[in-house]
Amino acid sequence: MSLIVKVMLCLLIVLSFNNPFIFAQQIEVVNQKMTEVQMEVHEVREIKHNYRIDMNIPEFKGMEDTFFQMKLNYYLKKVADEQKEKFLNDIKELSKTNENTKNSSPNRLTVEPVLVANGTVVSVRTTIYKRLGDEEEEKVRTLNILNEEKAKPLRLKDLFKKGVPYKSMISSKIQEEMVHKKREGMQFFEGKKEFTTIDKKQPFYIKNEKLVIVFDAGEIAPQSAGTVFFPLSIADLKDKLKKNIYQSLM
Repeated sequence: MSLIVKVMLCLLIVLSFNNPFIFAQQIEVVNQKMTEVQMEVHEVREIKHNYRIDMNIPEFKGMEDTFFQMKLNYYLKKVADEQKEKFLNDIKELSKTNENTKNSSPNRLTVEPVLVANGTVVSVRTTIYKRLGDEEEEKVRTLNILNEEKAKPLRLKDLFKKGVPYKSMISSKIQEEMVHKKREGMQFFEGKKEFTTIDKKQPFYIKNEKLVIVFDAGEIAPQSAGTVFFPLSIADLKDKLKKNIYQSLM
């Protein structure tokens, strides 16, 4: 690919964030189909006297939709840069109010993505750990992609047939699983903070023929419980899932 073509493609990626109609245009790109998508990571390591950054930024290769892939990689790099910038700004603000910053534990940001499903549906689970002063936070973010000629991000509702009450169905399965976890000694919030239903933007990922629903630490259980995962069998959801989705997951 010539330098001019590369420059034009990069320009189109940048412009498409401000003008979605550019991305909708048909752009002819050489499409090298691969059996599986590859996810490489670019390491960002920065160690100073009062902080440490360990970030792995994912970059995808081998998607059927190569232009979507380029746009996705650009977006993921942009998000990582914003995370780092916010973390450093938070440290500056913390140092203004904390006279003992030099004697406290180093502030830390760790971002670790893992490719957990690879095929027609690609799933990535990213663990984000942040320590600022005496406060610690761990979150899990997920990315799910339908890897076809016209790739697209997958939301939870995109997995299910039209009209399927997926939110209430999944919520009921989670409540059943919570009963088992309580018997094993795990504690969940009750009263106003008690779990009732999943959100339409509920984080999830696919792994080993399971649909895994994710709750951050402190969301439905005490902070000490950490991130809570509820794996649901894909086979049990067969009649509710879209046919192409089910076939790609089994």
